[in-house]
Amino acid sequence: MKTTTSILLFLTLTLSSQATSKLLDIKTEKSVERFSKKIGEGETFSIRSLLTYPIVRSKDKKLAKNINNAISPLIVHLDLKKALYDDLERTNGEYGGGDWENSKLSVFTLMPTMFVLKFERILEMSGGPSDSSYFFHIYDRKSGKKVNFDSLFIKNYKKRLRIIAKKIYTAKEPQPFDAPVDSKKDKFILPKAMGINNKGLLLQYGYNEVDYLFMDAEHTIFIKYDLIKDLINPKGKLAYKL
Repeated sequence: MKTTTSILLFLTLTLSSQATSKLLDIKTEKSVERFSKKIGEGETFSIRSLLTYPIVRSKDKKLAKNINNAISPLIVHLDLKKALYDDLERTNGEYGGGDWENSKLSVFTLMPTMFVLKFERILEMSGGPSDSSYFFHIYDRKSGKKVNFDSLFIKNYKKRLRIIAKKIYTAKEPQPFDAPVDSKKDKFILPKAMGINNKGLLLQYGYNEVDYLFMDAEHTIFIKYDLIKDLINPKGKLAYKL
């Protein structure tokens, strides 16, 4: 069951990516920043940040402009000075070296009324812990204005969505010891990062959103629109899926 679910998720995301690539010509650029600090007579402490991001071209020049305008303010590196000093504080100055951050900004999908960008950040610190974070940014395809995720669904949709997500997750991962659960409330949680494509809704959990044994685990849950039609806002930009 786990393998089948993983294959379906891969195929769904791949098909969505292929549809996007046919309409957009995407070139990837890289930006690198470094910060170093010498402490007294000791060694030099440093951290490196690598950010990859797309530059989009298309026959639809207005669409390409909207996407590139949305990408531009998201090309932001981690505050390296703060990250390094936080690491030094965690280790009481016993820096282990090798601090780095890799971030990737990509065009996640192109939809009839919207386009979606995905931001992924992986941070590895010598003083620990490692961390990953994900963000989806949704925009109106014609105007380029940002779309509020909650506006796509009816009021109080998260309660029902949590139940559906838990059911899918339980079927995929029969052992719930590493499930995305809020240990304080003992309740299955939705992730901070929730994205959409032409097939459904993607829940992307980061490292620190998963409790119990596997603190460095990551999980994705894909929910087809057929399962959440009654949660879609009939006046929102996903209404064409009804």
